[in-house]
Amino acid sequence: MLEVHVSARRTRLGLTVERDGALIVRVPPACPPERAEAFVRANDRWVDDKLRLREERQPLHPTRKLSDGEIHRYLGRDYRLLYVDEPRIEVRDVGRRWGTHRPGRIALHWATFQLPFHLIDYVIAHELAHVRISGHGPDYWRLLGRAMPEYARWKAELDEMGRRVWMGDVAGR
Repeated sequence: MLEVHVSARRTRLGLTVERDGALIVRVPPACPPERAEAFVRANDRWVDDKLRLREERQPLHPTRKLSDGEIHRYLGRDYRLLYVDEPRIEVRDVGRRWGTHRPGRIALHWATFQLPFHLIDYVIAHELAHVRISGHGPDYWRLLGRAMPEYARWKAELDEMGRRVWMGDVAGR
């Protein structure tokens, strides 16, 4: 498939093979169609080389659906995907908590980003689980455990580390 894009900023013709294999010729406004066609034909070997390279570099892994419960690898470990509607995320001071959830919005304490990666992941997963289940009842912990089997260990580590992380308290001047 060939697409023609006319651009007032262009002074020369340009040719691109997109990731999906689409061929795009970019032309200045006054370019006659015959000139654009001749340009594409003159570069057919280049186009063939790019298409062949695209075929050689096709991913060997299967396409994923991103469905609830699907297993994904992250930082060398397997995690189960918990699909939730995407909330708006803010980073701000939320007092003595690492994060909060309200319908459509998650707020993460800026101090969360002083933590090791796995604890940041825990805080984010904890708040995202609240998108599905409010409160901290058994159903909530079961859901969090499906996504993050180590949650109990990381929660304990976060509780202990939280005593030592600066949360923004400033001594009187």
